[in-house]
Amino acid sequence: MASWEVIIRGDTDTVRAYTTGYLRGRGLRRGWVFTGEGFDLSHIRDLVKYHGSVVHVTCTTEARRAVQAAVRDAAEYDFEIVEARRIVRATFPFRFHTASRKVAGSIRRTLGRLPDGARLTAYQPREVVDPSARGAELYTPAHAYEFSGEGRIEGDPFAVRRVWEKLRANEFFDVDDIAIRHAAGADR
Repeated sequence: MASWEVIIRGDTDTVRAYTTGYLRGRGLRRGWVFTGEGFDLSHIRDLVKYHGSVVHVTCTTEARRAVQAAVRDAAEYDFEIVEARRIVRATFPFRFHTASRKVAGSIRRTLGRLPDGARLTAYQPREVVDPSARGAELYTPAHAYEFSGEGRIEGDPFAVRRVWEKLRANEFFDVDDIAIRHAAGADR
C-alpha cells in the first residue's frame, strides 16, 4: 500500500483540528498521522518555500483522498494543499546500552519482533563480558556484562513509527526522529 505526505497551508491549529475531526468523522482512525509527531521535518525550509504555516500529514492512499476532500470541503478556512509526495520509505537510527543480561534479552526480542513493513538494517550489536569486573562495587566504571549497539529501522512509515514509539518509550534506547524519503517529484 502506498503512503503519502500531504502538505497543507493554513493556520496550523485550525488545519490540525479540522482535519482530525473530518477524518475521524468518516471513521478513519488509522492510516494518517501529522508528520511532525516523531518525523524529522525540514520545517523552516517549508515555511520559507510555502510562504507561511504548513501542516504535514503522512497518510495511506485512502486517507489521502479523505485529506484532499477535507481541504476541498473547508473553503471557509482557506486551506490549500501545496504538495503531495509519495513516500518511498521511512527510516530512523537508534542506539542502546545495558549492563543487564535480562534487559539484553528484552532488547534482542524487541528487535527480533518487528511489525510487517519494518526491517532492521545496519545492526551492530556488541556484547562484552569482563570476568575481572565481577562483584558489586559502589563506584566501579567496569561492568561484568555490557550489551550495546546501534542500527536503523526502515520501511513503511506506519510500521516504522510503531517501532519508533516502542523504542522511544524504552529507557535503554536512544532514537532519532524518523526521516522520510520521497519518490522523485510531487504527486507521483
